[in-house]
This record gives sequence, structure tokens and C-alpha cells, in this order.
Amino acid sequence: MAQRIKKYIFYLWLFLVVAAIALLILYNLRYAGLGTRTAYIPPFTKPDTLKIPPRPGVQGIVISGPVIEDLIFDIDLRAAGIKPLDWNRLTDIDRTADVTVRARVAQSGALLIERAEGDIKDHGHPDAGQYIERILNTWVYLPRKQGTIIFYFNAPSRGKKLIIDSSRLMKNDNIPDKVDVRDGLLYYINNLDREEVGYQQLSF
Repeated sequence: MAQRIKKYIFYLWLFLVVAAIALLILYNLRYAGLGTRTAYIPPFTKPDTLKIPPRPGVQGIVISGPVIEDLIFDIDLRAAGIKPLDWNRLTDIDRTADVTVRARVAQSGALLIERAEGDIKDHGHPDAGQYIERILNTWVYLPRKQGTIIFYFNAPSRGKKLIIDSSRLMKNDNIPDKVDVRDGLLYYINNLDREEVGYQQLSF
């Protein structure tokens, strides 16, 4: 038992001596310029120089190119020879005028009516239909749509006195698909309020 205790004491003494020597060596090295504040070990990997792109929304988005605007299809008031229809004159001819006109808008914008093809249905005084035909044949639209357009003139109506059906008109082929063509003013009539004009599909 005594031998075992002496052995433990010997190992303890040896451990204390080694620890003291280690502490002394570390203390001397610190003041020799190898302290933790001055020591630097360069990394073995290559530094990362890749720039991270900005997240969406961090910087403004720049859109180049012209702004695409819609076109308007309406009466070309600068066309040569175009004449307005006078509603007062129409009612002077026939206060009960009831006339339906089917016309074709050419690619050039000209409004074409053929009575011989049955494009006019006049149920009142024939002079009223002839007056409407003569004036509408002078109308010209901006060359942006073509097809069939129908006008219904109802002079004695207490509601809409003129109804226009433009649902059969199609955009001209020379206009790009990305450009929309919206209907504007489709008639040229004096002495008729806009509230008395309606737009809906008509049968002919």
C-alpha cells in the first residue's frame, strides 16, 4: 500500500514539473512576438471574388424602346369631299324616317354603299333613304379597320335615334398584332346629341 502511494506522489510531482516547464515556455514565447494578437496564419483557399448580383427590386428596371399606344378608328374629318349628315334636314324630309344602311368599309377607309345590292332598307319616304345614302357615300374613316358596318336611323324614336353596329369590322392586316385599334367617333352628323346614339349588334 505504501509503495502505491509513493508511486502516485511521484506521478503527481512529475506532472507538476512538466506543467510548470510548459507554462514557462509559453510565457517566454508570448513576449518573443508570437502572441495571439500578432500571429496570423494565411488561409489555404483562394479568396472569393465573385460579386453577388442585386436582388430583384433593389435596383430600378430600365425598359428601352418606344411605348406602344392603341390606335383609334373613327371618321377622317380631313378627307376631301366629306360631308356631315344634317339631322334636322332628315326630319324635314320625313319625320318618321326609318332607314337601315349596310355599308362596307374598304381598307382605304372609304365607306361604300350599293343600293342595287340591297344595302338600304327605307320604310318611310324614299327621299330620306336617298339623302342618307348620298351623304354616307362621302364618309371616309381612318384606314385602320375594314369590313361591314350597319347604321339604323330611327327619327321618331324617343330613345336612341341612331344605332351603329361595328362588330363586323376587323383590324387592317398592315397593323401589327400587338397594336389594338379601338372605335372612336363612327358618324359625322350635325344636330344629333351623343346621348341619342347607341352601339349594339343589329341584324340586316
